[in-house]
Amino acid sequence: RRRIGATGEYAASMLSLSGRGSGGSKLSGNINAWMTSAAIAEEVSINHLSDRHYEVLVRHPITQERENLADVGYGCGQVLPILVAGYSLKPGSTFIVEEPEIHLHPRAQAALGDFYEDLYKRNIQCFVETHSEHLVLRLQQHVAAGRIKAKDMTVLYVHATASGKVVQELRLNERGEFLNLWPEGFFPERLSEAKKLAMIRSGIS
Repeated sequence: RRRIGATGEYAASMLSLSGRGSGGSKLSGNINAWMTSAAIAEEVSINHLSDRHYEVLVRHPITQERENLADVGYGCGQVLPILVAGYSLKPGSTFIVEEPEIHLHPRAQAALGDFYEDLYKRNIQCFVETHSEHLVLRLQQHVAAGRIKAKDMTVLYVHATASGKVVQELRLNERGEFLNLWPEGFFPERLSEAKKLAMIRSGIS
């Protein structure tokens, strides 16, 4: 099976089958490297129980315990199909994902930016719906470092107005800076909250 499925339902099957093929070690290596960088797991492996039955095992990065994927947090199971799908694509493919950051902690959300930068280097076009500031900031870092060309990254921000929904295009320069302001204070909100906390700590109301 070569399709991941709309909800990632075939990810485990693809990972299981790839483990028996020539490209299996590369796919597993990419997934394990990302999982480690995101501090989610040190290794994801397939334990074949029979010709038709298997289990997906995850090794905890700290305790080194191996657990069935069904017994770990939602984040690992949520992101695994995304990794399997992305790293299985051929150059020139298009990858569409809705909110890949769900159930992931901030470090892992930021690490998704590295995942998409990796796909970018493989000439895979990505469309991502996200609410993660951490993911966007990591992609900005890749643009600033020259690993992603500014012209190749576009952010489309959808927000409501009195006359209906509006789609606003936000472009970046080569320094990874947005050329226009975010509407509705998406990024400024974090700065505003940090300032309020500093004022409270300083006894300033």
